[in-house]
Amino acid sequence: MGSAGDNESMPALASAVSRPDSAAGSNGGPLEAAQAARQDAADALLPRKWALSQWLHVWVSGVVEDWVTSQSWFRSLVFLAIMANTVSLAAATADDGPDRVELLTTVNYVCTWVFVAETLLKLCADGLHGYFSQGGNVLDFVVVLASLVELGFTGTGATLAAFRAIRAARVLRVANSSKSMRRLLAVVASVGPSVLWLAVLLALMLLVMALLGRSLFAGAFDEALARGGLQAQADDAAAAAGMEPAPLFPRGVPVLEEPPRVSFDTLDQAFFTTFVVLAAESWNEVSRTLAFVAGPASLSFLAFIQVAGNFLLLNVFTALLLAAFESQRDSKEAWHAEVEGTAEQFLSLHVERSKSSSLGAVRRVSQHRLFASQRRSHSSSALNAAGPEAGQLARPRGRRAARPSIFGRRRQDAASAAEAAERNLCIVPRGSLLQRCAARAVLRSDPFSGEQFGPMCSLWLCGRRLQLYSDSIIILLIVAGSVLVAVDHPTAEFSPESREAIAVTEVVFTAIFVAEILCSLVARGALLHPEALWRSAWSVLDTVVVAVSAAALIVPAVTGGSSIAESLGWAAALRSVRALRPLRVIARNRGIKVVLNALLSSLPALGSTVAVLSFGMLLFAIAGVQLFAGAFRECNDPDFPPGAPFAGVPVLGPAAANASSPAAWSVLPCAAPFTFEGADGVQVREVVRSPDAPYAFDNLWEGLLTVFVAASGEGWPATMWRAQDITGDGLQPQRRANPMFSVFWVALIVVLEWFLTQLFIGAVFEEFIKLKRREETGIAALSARQKQFLAGQRFLAGLLPVRLFDDPDHACRQTARRLADSSAFRFGVRVVIAINVASQLASVPDAPRAYHFVLDVIGAVCAAIFVLEALVEIAGRGLRQVLSSPWAVFDLVVAAGAALELVLLASAAASPGWVRLPLQLLRVSRAIRLAREIPGVRAMILALWGVRATILSIGGLLLLLLAVAAAVAMNVFGGRAFTATLGPHGNFKDFPAALLTLLRMLTGEGWEGVMGDIMNAPADPLTGEEPSEFGKAAVVPFFTCFVVLFSFLFVALFLILVVEAYSEMDDQRRSSLKNDVDAFRAAWAAADPEGTKWIPFWRLEATLRSLPAPFGVGRNARFPELLHFTRRLQIRAYNGHVYFRELLLALHRHTYGVGMPSSVLDALDTAPHAVRKRLRTKLLHRLVDLASASAASVARTGDRMRQLVHSFVSRRRDARRKV
Repeated sequence: MGSAGDNESMPALASAVSRPDSAAGSNGGPLEAAQAARQDAADALLPRKWALSQWLHVWVSGVVEDWVTSQSWFRSLVFLAIMANTVSLAAATADDGPDRVELLTTVNYVCTWVFVAETLLKLCADGLHGYFSQGGNVLDFVVVLASLVELGFTGTGATLAAFRAIRAARVLRVANSSKSMRRLLAVVASVGPSVLWLAVLLALMLLVMALLGRSLFAGAFDEALARGGLQAQADDAAAAAGMEPAPLFPRGVPVLEEPPRVSFDTLDQAFFTTFVVLAAESWNEVSRTLAFVAGPASLSFLAFIQVAGNFLLLNVFTALLLAAFESQRDSKEAWHAEVEGTAEQFLSLHVERSKSSSLGAVRRVSQHRLFASQRRSHSSSALNAAGPEAGQLARPRGRRAARPSIFGRRRQDAASAAEAAERNLCIVPRGSLLQRCAARAVLRSDPFSGEQFGPMCSLWLCGRRLQLYSDSIIILLIVAGSVLVAVDHPTAEFSPESREAIAVTEVVFTAIFVAEILCSLVARGALLHPEALWRSAWSVLDTVVVAVSAAALIVPAVTGGSSIAESLGWAAALRSVRALRPLRVIARNRGIKVVLNALLSSLPALGSTVAVLSFGMLLFAIAGVQLFAGAFRECNDPDFPPGAPFAGVPVLGPAAANASSPAAWSVLPCAAPFTFEGADGVQVREVVRSPDAPYAFDNLWEGLLTVFVAASGEGWPATMWRAQDITGDGLQPQRRANPMFSVFWVALIVVLEWFLTQLFIGAVFEEFIKLKRREETGIAALSARQKQFLAGQRFLAGLLPVRLFDDPDHACRQTARRLADSSAFRFGVRVVIAINVASQLASVPDAPRAYHFVLDVIGAVCAAIFVLEALVEIAGRGLRQVLSSPWAVFDLVVAAGAALELVLLASAAASPGWVRLPLQLLRVSRAIRLAREIPGVRAMILALWGVRATILSIGGLLLLLLAVAAAVAMNVFGGRAFTATLGPHGNFKDFPAALLTLLRMLTGEGWEGVMGDIMNAPADPLTGEEPSEFGKAAVVPFFTCFVVLFSFLFVALFLILVVEAYSEMDDQRRSSLKNDVDAFRAAWAAADPEGTKWIPFWRLEATLRSLPAPFGVGRNARFPELLHFTRRLQIRAYNGHVYFRELLLALHRHTYGVGMPSSVLDALDTAPHAVRKRLRTKLLHRLVDLASASAASVARTGDRMRQLVHSFVSRRRDARRKV
C-alpha cells in the first residue's frame, strides 16, 4: 500500500513529464492546448488507479497471510496432507488389488489439490519474489507441477511412475519439524554450492573417462563372444552325438558365452561401467573381465579412475562436511565469546556503580542472571578470567553485619560447595526425587561408614570387604565365563560328561556373579543412596547381564524343553544375551570406558544424522516402490520369451484360449499346469518369482532394506543391471531394455553413500572433539588461544631431555662415526633399501629357478649390507646411543633379522614356519625404513604414534564388541545350512568362524549376501530343524545395527583421531613453540648431558640466561630481573635440584598462558601441584628402592661379617685342638 508521500509525488512527476508538451501545445494553438489539458487530466488519474490496485493487492495478500497462511491450523492441515500423501505412497505394494489402488489414488488426488491450494495461497500472500526466495517453496512448486502433469497424463508405465515418484520429495518437509534436523540440514545446505560444483567436476570426469574407455575398449568383447558362440555350437553338436564336449580354443584364449554387463561398446554402457569402477563396488569384476579380453595393460586405466576419483574426489565430500561442521562450531563459540564479553563489560559497569552507591551488594559474576543460561548450556572460561574483583561483595553503609546463625555452618558449607563447583566449571544439580524420598540421615552420612545400618553393620562390613577384594577375581571369572560362552556353541559335539561339566561350570559362574551383585547391593544400597549401585549405568548393565544369565538357566528348567519355548526361540535369545558378559570388563578399563562414554554421549547428536539419513532412504525407497514395484519379477523358465507377458499370448484371443491346451497359445503362460525341463532333466512347474531380499521393491519394507544395502555401498550393481532389463509390469525382463533406469541408482549412490552417510563422520567429529576436550579440560567451548595453549601443554607433557654422548676416542671408532654421519652413506643405505623392496616385489611363483636364484642373491647381499650398517652404527655411536633412539632400535631389529636370515641361508636347512613367518615380516618391514625418510610419511607415522593410546582403546573396544557380536550371532544363527555365501570359510557355526565372518563384514564386503542367505536359509540338512521365529526376526536388526555401529561409527572414529592428531602436529610445527622447546632442550642438555631430568639449582641461572626472552631472560638480564622471573615460575627445588618437566611446563605457562582455570590444568596433569605430586611419588619410589638396596647391602655385609667371624672362630678352635 502506497504512502501519502508517494501519492503526492506521482501527480507531480506526471505533471513534470507532461509540462514540456503542454507548453509546446499552448504555443501551437487552442486545439493543441485542449488536447494537452485532456492528457494532463488522464495522466493525473493514472497514479490513483495504480495506488488503488497496489493497495488492493497488499490488502488481499495481508488478509491471506494474516488469516490463512500464518495460522497454525493451516500449517497443521498441510502437515496432515503431507503425512497422508506419504502414507499413501508408502502403502503401495506390487500385489495391490483394484480397490486398494483406487483408494490410494483418491487419497493422492485429494492431497494434490490441497498442495495446489497451498501453493496458490502462498503465491498470493508472498508474491512471486517472496515465494521463490525460499528453497522449500521451490521444491513444493516442482512437486505440485509434477503432480498436475501426472493428473493430466493418460499414459501408463515408467513415465507415469517417474512423475508419481517425484511426490515422495515432500517427505523432506517433515524434516523441518525438528530443530536438530534443521540445524543439520543447514550444515548440508551451507556446503550445497561447493558440493554442486564438485558433482559437476565428478560428472565431467566420468564423461571424459567414459569417452576414453569407449575409444580404447569399444568392441573388445566381440571376438570373445564369437568364440563363445562357436564353442556353444560345438558343445550342442557333441551332446547330440552323445560325445563329450571338447574345447575348441587353447587355454588362455578369451571365450565368453554371453556379453558382460560391464562394457564400453556404447556411451551409456561406458558411463555406467566407469561409475561402478569409481564407486569401488564390483570393480574387481570389471578389471577381471577387461583384463581377460584386453590384457593386463588395461588395468592402468581402471587404476587411474580409482586413484583420481575414489581416493581424491570422493574424499572431498568428507572434507567439505568436516569443514562445515568446524566452521559452524567456531561461529557458535565466537558468538558465545562475544555475548559473554558484552555481558562482562556491562556487568563490570554494574559492579563499579554498585561499589560507589549504597543500593546494596552485588552478586558474583557467575551468579548473575546474564550467565544463567550460558552456565546451563556450556562452561565459560571468560568468567574465570574476570578475576576475584568481580566477585567481591560490597556491604552497604549503615547496615550491620549479619549475625552468626546456628545454620551458619550449613550455609558456609553450601557456599564452599558452590564455589568448588564453579571452580570445577560445573553446576551442582538439585536433589533428585530419590534423594527427596530417602532419609536425610542416610543421605548426609558417609556412604561407606556403615553407621546407618545399626545391627546389620557386620553384614555391611562383610559385603564391603568382599566388594573391595573381589574385583580381580571377578575379572578372571568374567574372562573364563566368556571363554565358556564361546566354546559352548549350538553345533558343538560334546560327550555327555563334557556337556554336564560345562553346565555345572555355568551354574557355578552364575552363582558367583549373583553373589557379587548381592554383596554390592549390601555394601552400596540399591537406589536411595547417592552412591547406590543402580545409579550407575555400568552397574545396571552388570545386573542385567547377570539376571539374564540366571534366567537362561531357570527358563529351560521351568519349561522343561517345551515346544512353546523351542518354537519361540527363547533358549537362543537367552543364550545370545549371555554373550554380553564380556561387556562387564568395560567398567573396569578406563580407556575403553572413556571411548564408550564418548560414543554413548554422542548418540543424541547422531540421532538427527540418523533421522536425515532415514528420510533420504525413505524418499528413495518410496520412489523405488513407485518405479519398480513388481518389475523385477521373472519367469523361472529360462526359455520364456523376453518381453512376453506372464499371462501368455493366446492364438485366437483371450476368449478362445484354452488354458489346458498348449496349442491354443503362441506363448504359454508362466503358471501351472505348464512345466519345463530343468537342468537335471526333471520337469519343473513354471512360476513367476521375485528376487530374494534385499534386492526388490515389491513393498516399502523391501525397498528400505534394498536402499540401505545400496547406501552401505554393497550389492547395488546387480540390482542396477536387473533394473536395466525391466520391460513393464507383468512382462518378462529383456536384457538392456531400459538402460536409463540406472540413473536412479546413480542418484542413490551419490546422495546417500557419497554424501549423507558422510554426515556420520561429521557428526561424530563434532561430538567426539567436544567430548574429548570436555574430558581433558572440563570445558567444551574454548577460544583459539586456549586451544593452542592446551595443545602445547599436552605436547610438552610427553617430552624427554636430550641425552648427549661423548665422541669416541679410538681412531677406528671415529672413522666409523664419520662414516655413519656422512650423507653418502645414508644415501647408499636408502638405495639398498629400495633395491631390496624392488626384489621382493619382483618375486613371482612360476618363475624359473635362475630367476629365483638371482632374487635370493640380491636379498642376501642386501641383508649383509644391513648387518654391516648396524655394525658401523654400533661401532661409531656406541650401543647405549643406538638403543636410546626408537628408530635406531627398529633398524637394529631389522639387521638382526637379516643376520638370522643369512645364517639360515648359509646352513641350507629348511626353517620351520614359526621362524620363517617372522623373518618374512621383518623383510617386508624394511620398506618402513624407506618410507620414514619422506617428510610427509614420517609426520603421519608420528601422528599415529601420538594417538596410540586412544587407538588402542578404540581397538580394544572394537574387538570386545566384535567378540560379543560373534557370540550373539553364533547362538542365534549357528544352525543355518551352508549356502553360496555361508560356506565352510564364512559361517556362524562356532566362535572362530563367526568372528572371522564378522571381521570380513566389518570391511563392508559381502555382508548383504550373508544377511540374504540367512533370511532365506532353508532347514538344516543334518537335523531338519527350521530356523526359529526369534532367529528370523533378529536377522535384519542385527545386521543393520552391525553395519551402522562398526562400518559407520568406528571407521569415523579412527579417521577423526588421525585427522585431529595430524592437525595438532601441524599446528605445533607452524607455531613458534617448537623453536623455544628446541632451545630449552639444548640449554638443558648443556647442564644435564646424561639426560637424568635433574639439574642442580645453581645451574638454573645459566639455563634461563641461555634462553631468549620471553621463554627465558636472555644473557643481558640483571640479577633482580632473573630473581623476579624465577619467582613467577613457581618452581621448587628438590634436595637442591630442579625437575625437567616442571621447569618446561612452567616456562610454557609463563610465556603462552591465557589465564586457564586450574581445573583444566588438573585434568591435563600439567598443573604445578599435579607435577609435584607425581614427582613426590617418584621420589618416594626412589627412596624406597634406595632403602631396600641399602637394607640388602647391609644384610649382605652382615652375612659377610658373620661368615668372617665364624671362619675366625673356627680357625681359633682348630688351632687350640692342634695345640
